[in-house]
Amino acid sequence: MRRKLFTTYIILLIIGSLITGALCLSFVRTFYIKNLQDKLISNGKLISNNLLNLVDKKDKVDYLLLAQRFSSQVDAEITFLDDKGNVLADSKNNKLISENQMDKLEVQNCLRNKFGTSDRYDKFSGEKILYVALSPVKVYENRVIVRLGVSLNGFDNLNKVFLSCTLISILVGVLVAMVVGCFFLDNIMNPIQKLNNVAKKISRGNFNHKVKIRTRDELQELADSFNHMSFSISNMISQLDYKNSQLNSILNSITHGMVAIDSNWNIILLNPAVRRILNLHKGLGMGDNLRTIIEEQELCNLIKETFNDNIHKEREVKLTCNNDRIFKVYTNPIDYDTKVQTDEKGIIVILQDITEVKHLERMRSEFVANVSHELKTPLTTIMGFVETIKRKAGEDAEKRRRFLDIITEEVERLKRLIEDILLLSHLEKSSSLDQLEEINIYKELDTILYMLTPSAGKKDICIDLSIKRNFTLYVRSRNLFKQMIINLIDNAIKYTQSGGNVRVLAYIKEEIVFISIRDTGIGIPKEDAARVFERFYRVDKSRSRNQGGTGLGLAIVKHIVSELDGTISLNSEINKGSEFIIQLPYRK
Repeated sequence: MRRKLFTTYIILLIIGSLITGALCLSFVRTFYIKNLQDKLISNGKLISNNLLNLVDKKDKVDYLLLAQRFSSQVDAEITFLDDKGNVLADSKNNKLISENQMDKLEVQNCLRNKFGTSDRYDKFSGEKILYVALSPVKVYENRVIVRLGVSLNGFDNLNKVFLSCTLISILVGVLVAMVVGCFFLDNIMNPIQKLNNVAKKISRGNFNHKVKIRTRDELQELADSFNHMSFSISNMISQLDYKNSQLNSILNSITHGMVAIDSNWNIILLNPAVRRILNLHKGLGMGDNLRTIIEEQELCNLIKETFNDNIHKEREVKLTCNNDRIFKVYTNPIDYDTKVQTDEKGIIVILQDITEVKHLERMRSEFVANVSHELKTPLTTIMGFVETIKRKAGEDAEKRRRFLDIITEEVERLKRLIEDILLLSHLEKSSSLDQLEEINIYKELDTILYMLTPSAGKKDICIDLSIKRNFTLYVRSRNLFKQMIINLIDNAIKYTQSGGNVRVLAYIKEEIVFISIRDTGIGIPKEDAARVFERFYRVDKSRSRNQGGTGLGLAIVKHIVSELDGTISLNSEINKGSEFIIQLPYRK
């Protein structure tokens, strides 16, 4: 830009100087010719007056002598003509006497006006002559025209000198103007360059730079306005970034899948959860078309219906792309701000994972069915034996006692079932205790084993305890800890054949307490291992009932482990035994 301005500046300067020189030259020529004409007219009038004086004195008029005398006095060519254009005398060229001058412009004009002028090249001398002819005066019988002629060669020489001076002046002026122009261009371009540099930085997103210009003119006002604009844009972008960050944080925090699309199914907005739910690749973003990506026909149909009906819809959809998990899908048309003049349509789709809810509903239904069944069986048995006793009240007392023992056993079974249900309900309330209790694991396990020794002795089962005597641990509840261990060891004894072995092991590794209960019992099939912690789930239902189990023991254990901030896992092989491993945080 500097080069363009400088070149334009020089061109305009040269054009202006040439125009000025031409105007000056024209003015000088006009002024020179005008002065020369006025001088010739004055001299011509004097000559005309002399002619009239001679007439008044009645002297003889010698035109040639007068022409030569006046020519030497006024330094001009003097010609006397009559009103017919005939030459009476000429001070320099006698050849004109034979030529009529009526066709000359100055002669024709002087006959109509007081004087006439013209300039032309003389064919005899080849010089350019300025002629002035005065209106004719009466000299005796003739009307005489006095014409004066002056060569313009002197003016041409003056023109050349003036032109040379003008060109030299223009050259000097251009050189000086170039130096001064460079200085002023620097003063103009430097602020513009600063503005340009800062504008480039701002275009790259760096709004911390400011333009510092102290020219006290419009450029400084422009710089101040530019800085204010930059500050305003920076604040606006900061606010937009903050709002965008808030929006992204909110979207990222929403666990439900959410995607907004326009009428062409192009994505307007989506959150990470919907990528995971619909198994979308990470490169997918705003502007991509959702129709070509998802393959869930039921979901596509719901979106189409929402576009067609323009009303809120919701439906349960099983997504094959997400391991057949069940989602509650909500679709709702986007209500654009009335201030935004747009005919664009769009909908927002929200996907809520309700697989666990459905699973819980199924478990609740199964729980009710199982509880009803578990209660119905002992109650039916009790009612049957009660009716038998009523009908055979007078028969053998030994039979009556055996029937009553069966009733008592079934009542005890009902009692255990109700106690386990109440305990499980209490644990599911998640009323965690903040206060920790110190326990000696060795003493607790030793006490538990002492309690279960009779049942183990009936089956000739050996229980091996491997633990340090001073092993202490802080837990949320001593009672829950004991209940957990009792249930696991009791199960191990129940499902281990006579002459088997149960081993209890406890140790610390990497700030985690490991408690292992391993038996040599019947084992658990792999397909059942994942469900043994469910309520009322039994691997062998008939055998479990015969052992007196309620089907809630392992479900209670799992809830207790969770309450103690731990985890439990199972390793098992059919006919080789099972191992339950509990991991608890080690708190000193």
